[in-house]
Amino acid sequence: MADDVLSLDVNRRQVAGGVTSGGEIREILTNDDGALITESEGESIATATSGRVFVATAGTAVTLVASTTPAKEVTIVAETDNTGVIVVGGSTVVASLATRQGVPLSAGDAFTMSVPGNDLEKIYLDSTVNGDGVTYLYTN
Repeated sequence: MADDVLSLDVNRRQVAGGVTSGGEIREILTNDDGALITESEGESIATATSGRVFVATAGTAVTLVASTTPAKEVTIVAETDNTGVIVVGGSTVVASLATRQGVPLSAGDAFTMSVPGNDLEKIYLDSTVNGDGVTYLYTN
């Protein structure tokens, strides 16, 4: 049986969820009328999964994940001990200030986005400093 979990989303709205016996976080979803949505009503209940990745060599883009990973939304947070800038984008992401392409994140900054093609492997990172990284949380 899942234990109740309450938190605030980025808009400071209360969100309910539960933790399964396997440790997965599952959202408790409601429709516009506040009624519970169940999987039998055609809606799948999302799970939240987290990870961490580092850019080994500044100027060399890396993918957020190593293989195809279905996801709908992801929040990416620059590590709080980063000393440079992490840039989030597509395959053409560039962190260098002179030719920057993507969304720059300083230490501790967060960015939430819909996942292109519902595949986390399509999200790339670059950094201005070797070894800077991010943590991320996504739902699928």
